[in-house]
Amino acid sequence: MSYKRVTILTNRKQWRTQKAKKDQFIVSAEKEIEEINEKIEKLDKKIEDNSNEVERETKEALQSLKDEKEELHQELSELENASKENWERLTASIEEGFEDLKRGYNSLLEDMKTS
Repeated sequence: MSYKRVTILTNRKQWRTQKAKKDQFIVSAEKEIEEINEKIEKLDKKIEDNSNEVERETKEALQSLKDEKEELHQELSELENASKENWERLTASIEEGFEDLKRGYNSLLEDMKTS
């Protein structure tokens, strides 16, 4: 087998491995977004049910969580066609975004318990 053929086969294998990692990350991230979305929807319903008692700040905080979730979803859609350099930047950004979103959700939940 020639060197060129070996290189092509190696590159194809690396590409498939990278594609599999991308696909796995995307599926995992989409699942996490869906779980967060369900939690946000439950909070939204709770706020609607108690709208007379809930302060404007709580509604604004919930809207902020929804906006953050949409930004994560947008980054995730960009990930599908990302180059290797963008892939690394986007995955780091998405992972950080998940952590921020979880902290925001937990903070809002605590605020609602003490209100």
